[in-house]
Amino acid sequence: MLVELIGALQLGAAALSLGAAFAGLSGLALIAAGLFGLALLPPALGAFVPDWLRRGLVLAGVALVLGAGLYGAGRIKGVEVAAALAAEKALAAEVERTRLAEKVAADIAAQATADLVAEQEANARLRKLNDDLSKDPGRNDPCLDRGLSRRLRDL
Repeated sequence: MLVELIGALQLGAAALSLGAAFAGLSGLALIAAGLFGLALLPPALGAFVPDWLRRGLVLAGVALVLGAGLYGAGRIKGVEVAAALAAEKALAAEVERTRLAEKVAADIAAQATADLVAEQEANARLRKLNDDLSKDPGRNDPCLDRGLSRRLRDL
């Protein structure tokens, strides 16, 4: 849950636009100046502010607020799309890692099976050799006569 909250905060920070915020606040200031301009100007000048100027200020303020909102919404949508693409890439990478891990595990299992078969064959050959030696009637006979044995030892 905390990770999701941090992710949402990161997306919000990425979508934040200081330019859009400044444009929105400027639009609100223009709307306020257009609506309450008479209250802000001295009484002598307030009566001389034409209606077309007040309407223009309000329209410009509305346009700035709408533009800032649309720009901010576009940035948010862009961040959402980028996050979705990043999640899709991460998922594809995880699927690839899983596939490779399963392949390595299968290779290790095949190698272990082959090693076990080779070990069993080697044990069978050794057992057969020991059985053959135990049944050989001349197993205790000398391999060489005494003279040759003495010469080999003297070498």
